[in-house]
Amino acid sequence: MSVPFTAYTSVPREPLAGTTVIDTGNYAPQRDGRIEALDDGATTSSELFQRHLGASAHVVKAFDNIHHTHLAVLTRPAGAEDRTALPLAGDDAGAKRHAAELLDALGYDTVDAGPSRRAGCSPRAHPRTAPPARSCPPTRSAPWPPAPPRPGSSPGRQAASAAGIRALLAKA
Repeated sequence: MSVPFTAYTSVPREPLAGTTVIDTGNYAPQRDGRIEALDDGATTSSELFQRHLGASAHVVKAFDNIHHTHLAVLTRPAGAEDRTALPLAGDDAGAKRHAAELLDALGYDTVDAGPSRRAGCSPRAHPRTAPPARSCPPTRSAPWPPAPPRPGSSPGRQAASAAGIRALLAKA
């Protein structure tokens, strides 16, 4: 689901009941306005979205850390040494499995970043966005291990490997 964060409450609930909903959005105070519960770390944007949709939909945060221009150029076949890994977070194991299957079919590995509490870039959440894209303020970021440059990628903004993301998540 890709909607501006401030529009998440306009997403209809009933059509999404019983489904896995991939939350690709990011809260950006400079764009969305300040939201105290997000700014103080009381919740994450994915948790707010999940509350809005209700218990019958299963929200998984994914694709929130990759720029749309990289979606097609960073895909690789399963098993490729330079395959990009993207973190995902959510509270339902089956929904995370569905999201991981989709990402795999699209050409990405996944790393389970944990529950929705660890989704996104709230101040108390870990810095889970990896190159090639970053939507969190630099004060919430961590240096990701470099990956070999890839054709079509921006200099200095290569993708992170699954091992690199797992190592950083272990430190978070």
